[in-house]
This record gives sequence, C-alpha cells and structure tokens, in this order.
Amino acid sequence: MSPADRPVARAVPGAAMPGTAAAGPDAAAPAPAVGPDTVPRLWRVARVGFDEVRQRPVLLYPEGAVLLNETGAAILRLVDGRRTVREIAERLAGEYHAPDDAARAEILRDVTAYLAGLVARELVHDR
Repeated sequence: MSPADRPVARAVPGAAMPGTAAAGPDAAAPAPAVGPDTVPRLWRVARVGFDEVRQRPVLLYPEGAVLLNETGAAILRLVDGRRTVREIAERLAGEYHAPDDAARAEILRDVTAYLAGLVARELVHDR
C-alpha cells in the first residue's frame, strides 16, 4: 500500500483520532487537565512533518498520522516542552494580530481545547 492509500485521521474539531486509546490498568484514568500554565510537549515518538502527497502538514506517530490544518500546525510548531499553553496562545495572538483582549481569550480557549484533545489521545503530554 502506498503512502497515498493509507488511511489518515483528519484534525477537525471534535474528530477522534483512531488507534490512540490507552491500554492496561490505567486505561480508564481520565486525561490530565490542560490549562494555561500547562507546558505541553509532543509524545517522544511523535513529530510534525509535511505530507508531500497531500501537500499538508501532518502529525506523525507510530500508529498513524493526523493531517493538520494551518492552525493545528502553527500550534504544534510552538509545542516545545518549554512554553506554557498561555505563551503559545499569546504568540499566536501576536502573529495573527488579535485585535483585543476578547480575541486573545478566545485564542487561549481554542489552543487549550486543541491541546486537550491531543492530550486525551496521548499524543501530547505535560512536561
């Protein structure tokens, strides 16, 4: 099967990523909460790359891949194990010229929710 024929989960709001459920005794444990002071880092074997066939950024991990939209890729490029969620959101707010505090707060909520989804799937961890 060529890379173009392999199934790929798509990063869309509310979409589940297959093949990432936890197994073992703590499988039922809830994912840790993600907040403004969380310092996210990618799972040690996950990385952001670029899918040449689809011409899209992608989050690659051993069990699969997630096609990223530009926003998801921008968030994950800033996930380095040093920046907090708040710092990531502030950086994006500056890059996208957020006009006011309400827009900055919305960006913080969106970044937090996006990363919480990846934490729940164990693709991102708190440092």
